[in-house]
Amino acid sequence: MTAAFDDLPVALPRGCAGARLAIAEVTPIVDDGPAASRRAEFLAGRLAAAESLRRLGEDAPAGLLGRTDEGAPRWPDGVTGSISHHSGVAGAVAGREGAGIGLDLCPRVTGDRLRAVLRRCLGEAERERWSDERSASLVFAAKECIYKAAHPRVRRFIGFDEAEIIEQVDGAWTARLGERLGGELGAGWVSGAYAWEADLVYAVLALDGTSGGPR
Repeated sequence: MTAAFDDLPVALPRGCAGARLAIAEVTPIVDDGPAASRRAEFLAGRLAAAESLRRLGEDAPAGLLGRTDEGAPRWPDGVTGSISHHSGVAGAVAGREGAGIGLDLCPRVTGDRLRAVLRRCLGEAERERWSDERSASLVFAAKECIYKAAHPRVRRFIGFDEAEIIEQVDGAWTARLGERLGGELGAGWVSGAYAWEADLVYAVLALDGTSGGPR
């Protein structure tokens, strides 16, 4: 199989590499069955991860990335990374010597899902600032990035209320961290990047390997 990888449309953190793949590329080689779509998403994500490693200059594993005991991708020693998939696309980002990387793909939330995201994922100040569909979608994606980037370091559940998105402008977003999470990461805030492509937003974050602050 020769997959047609594309660049991610979002600006990647310094020292990182990424790739994306249309899930339809791998669907024909996945066995039919009730979980076929899940297997295709999994395979496309792992292939995007292997391509990200290749672009980073790392040797990709002979097979697909394995899993940790918690079910997360097992990246090679000295590398951190993140995988996400949605709306027929799988993407991955990898970097060296960072404290954590988060990538999230989120469709524009509408209707009942928008109301659920506003109620469950945004605080009062965020609802006042970011209540429209695109802004709320980015808030959700950014908080998912924070969870993915920070979880390998703090090794605990991180709630949506532990970060407040205070800015989203010109392809960059910034979050103020709550006291507990900020103390664990050694940073009061983090900043990542985002890009919209049609109705799908790509958000990414890399934590610094020494201070836990933003790159």
